Amino acid sequence: ALELVAGPAARGIDPETQVLSWAYRSIGRRMPAPSLVAVWALCHANATGRRDDVIRVLGDEWRERSAAELGEEVFRLVLAHPEGVEIARLKDEDNLAEHTGYGDGRVRLSPEAMMGELERAIEERPETGAEEFPLVLGNGLRTLWTANTIQRSPDWRKGRGPHCRLTMSPEDAGRLGIADGQNVRLLTKRGTAELPAAVDKRMRPGHVAIPNGFGMQYDTDGGTETVGVNMNELTDTADRDPFTGCPHNRYVRCRVEPAAAAA
Repeated sequence: ALELVAGPAARGIDPETQVLSWAYRSIGRRMPAPSLVAVWALCHANATGRRDDVIRVLGDEWRERSAAELGEEVFRLVLAHPEGVEIARLKDEDNLAEHTGYGDGRVRLSPEAMMGELERAIEERPETGAEEFPLVLGNGLRTLWTANTIQRSPDWRKGRGPHCRLTMSPEDAGRLGIADGQNVRLLTKRGTAELPAAVDKRMRPGHVAIPNGFGMQYDTDGGTETVGVNMNELTDTADRDPFTGCPHNRYVRCRVEPAAAAA
């Protein structure tokens, strides 16, 4: 088993990714949806790494059960309560001390790794890709029809459309010869999309934005229809925060062209 993990790990594939891949191909087919293996893995990770916290929720009768049994029970609770369910509870009186991680019990406000990254970030250096992709795309623009993870079907959205547009400043629109409502082509290192432009004086020059919650397929009388642009198709997962692994959705280098000129 160690050899099976070591080989892919040497190629940069972490063990967690391997576990999810194996689980997806094996037990995933026995679940309501194969993607639930990610939830299943997290449930077992909590049961193994946070055993006491999980037992505080399940009850003392679970104290003699194995980590595997705890993990399966947590997974059962999650599936049975799609509205949300408590799966672990911290011990309030000792929470800070138990999670400080240092012998002296003090919190480090300037971690060495973070300080090194801050020094790197403030150094003056040329902007990568500025010539090919001179604009900055901010994914996830909040609108009247989108907020956080709320997803709405097209028939719910009222008012003047289209609702998925590329918002840009009057200065950039004028420089590129783009009028409000005109179709444009948006290009990033990751992908390309076509959508109408929205010229907004509130947008800073050099920045453009599109809303989240679009690019999904909906059933129609004649089949399916894709509405809007999926911002994830334009985001490079390799361009991400070094600590959390979150892609830089709010800072994606891009280029905008009139759709007719790009044809």
